[in-house]
Amino acid sequence: VLDFLGRGGFAHVYLAEHSFEKKLVAVKVYSKEDKKASRSRTESLRRESDLFRMLKHPQVLSFHEFKETSSHIFIVLEYCNGGDIWTYLDRRRKLYPDSPLEGRQISTIMRLLLQALSHLHANKMIHRDIKPGKSLFSPFRKHTRPN
Repeated sequence: VLDFLGRGGFAHVYLAEHSFEKKLVAVKVYSKEDKKASRSRTESLRRESDLFRMLKHPQVLSFHEFKETSSHIFIVLEYCNGGDIWTYLDRRRKLYPDSPLEGRQISTIMRLLLQALSHLHANKMIHRDIKPGKSLFSPFRKHTRPN
């Protein structure tokens, strides 16, 4: 583990180096001892990981692995170093206070989000919690054009 990245409703997220692939990854750590934890949530995380493992798309985070111990669940995902949409907008506002996002920038962000959603729907999946804080950027990631 290299750094603490943040905390969500149920998990802590850490930056780590993947031991086999030798690249940076995000590790979501869920405690089973948390009062909010339940068997149904543990099972839900297993199912979500199984589904995530099947998704391969440039706009969907790459799934690396799922590990479970008696006290924790670890989900290892691709690391996006650009932060979420809120972070991007905040940084941009500080750098360019008198320059709002242009239509083409908004279009690019929306196109990428819709490509990811389209891929989920094509695989008979839905995302029930889409919000700017869950939409991550990676400045060096390849973006694709719709077909």
